[in-house]
Amino acid sequence: MGDELDSRYNYPMFSAPQHECLIYEGSPEQQFGTLASILDRKLKVNYRCLYWASPSMVSDFRSFLIAQGIDVDGEIARGNLLLSMGQDHLLDGRQFDAESTVQMLAKMLDQAMSEGYEGLWGTGDIAWELGPNRDFSKLIAYETLLENFLRQNANVGGLCQYRTDIIPRDVVRKGLLAHPRVLLDESSSLINRWYSPETFPQNSELDSELDRAIDQIFLAPSPNAAEIMLQMSDSILRKAEELANIDGISLEDFIMIAVAEKIVRFDRPTSDPTDKFRTH
Repeated sequence: MGDELDSRYNYPMFSAPQHECLIYEGSPEQQFGTLASILDRKLKVNYRCLYWASPSMVSDFRSFLIAQGIDVDGEIARGNLLLSMGQDHLLDGRQFDAESTVQMLAKMLDQAMSEGYEGLWGTGDIAWELGPNRDFSKLIAYETLLENFLRQNANVGGLCQYRTDIIPRDVVRKGLLAHPRVLLDESSSLINRWYSPETFPQNSELDSELDRAIDQIFLAPSPNAAEIMLQMSDSILRKAEELANIDGISLEDFIMIAVAEKIVRFDRPTSDPTDKFRTH
């Protein structure tokens, strides 16, 4: 981690991880509803909130919040909301440094707490945070330090945004491995069974499994199906995909139908007292 990093970053495990990732494809505007809902909830429980992205994304998100009835100007004036396009964390305006970035966030948390907030919640676009050089080689160091920082402080949370159509796939894989939780929508945040920081540097044998997770789960239109698929092993997921192809339906539809049929069998009355699915 480097000798320059504050000693408080040597963290014990915290029981409720606050480090999440949002993996998506296409226009960021499609995610604004989810982000706005979370931000609104955090504001209502007296968290200072940070949205950190490019000038165009900040402008569009601001307009979206206003359209949703959020008093953006008032929240900003009171210090509750920070819409930032700043890149002061970059060395010489271009070079990303993981330690200085996390130290910047630590100072923001200290300031928020000293001003009477319950905590700090922030979300940022990874491609913007890493600066114009897009030096993704420093991503793992950053995500590791950020995870440690969040585990140390129960009153801070972070959501890292990974847009798959502008970030290299190998970087998205690393991002998935680096986050203990995955956000599906504003009400669904699941434990990430692929979270495995000890696999850095990434084992290439994991690539196909991680790609399957990214393509078939995190980009799935239905968070309910994604939640189910997230709990399935890769071997079962492959078998389900084969059966879905035979039936000529999507993997998501196949899984949801299978779950529905299981529920129907469970609820169906039976005269056999030994039937393990019998209910009383």
